[in-house]
Amino acid sequence: MKKGKPMPAIEVRAHLELRPVKLDNPGFSRDHAEDKLGNLRIIDGVVNIRESGIATLAAKGGLNMAQVAAADRFRQLWETMGGAGAGAIDYTREHVDGGPAREPITERQTVAGKEINRARILIGKHGFELVTMIAGQRLSLHELYTTRRERDTAADMLRVYLTQLAGMWGFGGRVG
Repeated sequence: MKKGKPMPAIEVRAHLELRPVKLDNPGFSRDHAEDKLGNLRIIDGVVNIRESGIATLAAKGGLNMAQVAAADRFRQLWETMGGAGAGAIDYTREHVDGGPAREPITERQTVAGKEINRARILIGKHGFELVTMIAGQRLSLHELYTTRRERDTAADMLRVYLTQLAGMWGFGGRVG
């Protein structure tokens, strides 16, 4: 590089769009009275609405609180399962000295797998694939669909599937 010319700046903000929001205070205690000095139920916060398709839709008012709660629950279950699901244990494979032993499937993964299966049965193959890509894998509608019509249709269908999951998991009363 020639002397005198500054190096070009690298743009790292491609997936960053911050927006102020009201959030539940994780430090809130019901044991103490709510006050303005420290024990607030709701606090101001900032979220990156480009973190996932769910965050983007929620920030723009496209999802209600119950739908967001259902998407978060699905994502947690999906991640507990290891993303694509827990791998099967191959009991015929010999353990080699010095190599890591395969971890058995935990009780938590078993419960998550049963919940994921309940979701799959409730919303069907198409719904499960859409919710998995958007909520589980955190893809955006723009990454999956090229036309505005496809994105709008997918967003409408995602709302339907998340509403069904919210009802199954008892988030139906949390609208807003």
